[in-house]
Amino acid sequence: MSLLDTCFSADNLHESFMDIRGNIHFKYNVQNYRINELQEIRKFQKAYEDGAFAFSQSRPFRMRERGHERLIHPIVFRDRVVIHAFCKYVLIPKLLPYFIYDNCASLKGKGIDKAQDRFRVHLKKYYFEHKTNEGYILQIDCRKYFDNLRHDEIIRSMSERLTAEEIDFLKLI
Repeated sequence: MSLLDTCFSADNLHESFMDIRGNIHFKYNVQNYRINELQEIRKFQKAYEDGAFAFSQSRPFRMRERGHERLIHPIVFRDRVVIHAFCKYVLIPKLLPYFIYDNCASLKGKGIDKAQDRFRVHLKKYYFEHKTNEGYILQIDCRKYFDNLRHDEIIRSMSERLTAEEIDFLKLI
C-alpha cells in the first residue's frame, strides 16, 4: 500500500486541515484553503502521483523574541497540511515508541502543563538526592539548530523504521 493510499487520502488530508486550522481559521490563506479544499487535496495527490510534488517557497520575515532578532521561514499553509498528515499518520505512530518519556514537544497530551509537571518531578528528585535546592538551570537557544543538524544521519537512523517511499518523502521536507 502506497503512502498516497494510507497517509495522503482525502479523508486524512481533510482531518489534518481541521487539526491545524485551530486559532488561525480567520487568516486569509486558511480561509482560501478551506474554500478550495477539495481542489487543493486533488492537486496535491495528482502532483504526488506524478512525482512532481515539491514544497512551495515562502517569503522569510524577521521577528524579535526575548531581545534577539530571528529570521523566520514560514511554511505555506497547504504544505503545512501535507506535513501534518505525514507526521500524524506516518512519523508519530512509527517513531513515538522510541522517544524519551520527557519529550513534550508538539505531542498530543504533552504540552506545557506536562512539561511543567515533569520539571517539578526533576526538581524534587534533585532536592532529595542533594538535600538542597541550590543549583543551576541552563537554558540554551541554539542558533539555527535544525538547520545545522546532520540531516543525512537523521534520515539514515530513521531508515530502519520507515519505508523507502516514506524516506523519499521525508527528504522533500
